[in-house]
Amino acid sequence: MQEIPSLAQLYAAVKARLSGAEAAHDWAHARRVYEAALAIARGEGYAGELFPLGAAALLHDVADHKFVPERQERKRVVFGILWAHGVEDGLAEEVFLATEEVSFSQNRGESAPPGELVRILRDADRLDALGAMGIARTFSYGGRLGRPLVAESGEAPGDIDHFFEKLLLLKDGLYTRAAKALAAERHAFLLEFLRRFFTEYYGAEEGLRRLEEKLAEMGEK
Repeated sequence: MQEIPSLAQLYAAVKARLSGAEAAHDWAHARRVYEAALAIARGEGYAGELFPLGAAALLHDVADHKFVPERQERKRVVFGILWAHGVEDGLAEEVFLATEEVSFSQNRGESAPPGELVRILRDADRLDALGAMGIARTFSYGGRLGRPLVAESGEAPGDIDHFFEKLLLLKDGLYTRAAKALAAERHAFLLEFLRRFFTEYYGAEEGLRRLEEKLAEMGEK
């Protein structure tokens, strides 16, 4: 029977690898997702092994599809890190497959609900795209891509579009009670930020009108 390696060893290795990475997907993000995943697992009474969950949380952005588009290359990167820590193929495959199921954009419209490990992992990752961290990460990543804050007619989407395309959709797609409880306040913070942003960008009356129109399109109040 395989001896499961220490999460602490993997934690240190991923910290070293992601330190200095792009700020929206760096070590600090991986650490927050890891801590949130373990906290959710405790709150939900998760009975599974913690190593696959913790390892997938730590590794979920080491080979993110936005930066490593080829699946086989993502697998090579994740397996390589796990092999270096003595993880055998079966467990490495479980961890890798979990990392592949985290992405919001890559897994929209899936036909079957995910297993418990992936539900916890997704909730942990999506919590970090809500509230103040979600706002900070949106503008950080948008700056890296050279996106405008607000897209004019005919332009590619801007940073503010990301709120309506993803961030405001996250709360209602969470699975666990623990994540839902945290998400409610963070979602409200997103809405308050948007109200302030739109009124400062367009002026009070025009800004609120535009925001209300966009929220109405989503069915959001």
